[in-house]
Amino acid sequence: DVETKSQGLRMIINREELAFAGGLYEGEGSMGYRRGKQQIQVQVGMADREPLERFGAAVGLGRLYGPYVAVRNGKTHLPQWRWYINTYEKVQAVVAMLWPWLGPRRRKQANEVLKRALMPRIPFRHTPETKAKITGRPKLKRKDFP
Repeated sequence: DVETKSQGLRMIINREELAFAGGLYEGEGSMGYRRGKQQIQVQVGMADREPLERFGAAVGLGRLYGPYVAVRNGKTHLPQWRWYINTYEKVQAVVAMLWPWLGPRRRKQANEVLKRALMPRIPFRHTPETKAKITGRPKLKRKDFP
């Protein structure tokens, strides 16, 4: 166990619990960025509440929501619970805590989502040329496609 102090908060970090959280996220979690809302998010969802409570306690962040009734194809399934965070700083903190236990696919996903969240939002008034300058991506022309 390691004790850390940040902005007057005291948190005890347990590596074994973080290893558990990393494994749970690897199997049940997801991360994404919603450009329209400019919102980054990490969530872990499942039918059992206890592992999600343990996950939240391990990382010391986020909220648990649910239970939600799950109906797919007209069939009712077990109620679902979801642990969730949606600010850049908190997502970055959780990724850093879980990094040693994430596989290559999840690490790549985390890098891509965190980078995308930092990209400037391009207002609709920009022309393709100014968008290319802002994003660093070249303007493609119809002849560039087969």
